[in-house]
Amino acid sequence: MISILAIRPSVDVMNAFDALPKDLREAIASAPFAFDPEEIGQRLARGRSADSVVREIDRVGGGAA
Repeated sequence: MISILAIRPSVDVMNAFDALPKDLREAIASAPFAFDPEEIGQRLARGRSADSVVREIDRVGGGAA
């Protein structure tokens, strides 16, 4: 897992965010706390569906994403 506190160039983080599907970007943007877009991208690469990750963000965030 990548630490959101790790020092990375912000352009790398934004590129990872921009590479995510729109529904995931919206869920992350409306979440009450930070989600690492690189870690989310790794979940997708391992076969998780975007819908299941959005549901997880919604569940952890405590509301509709």
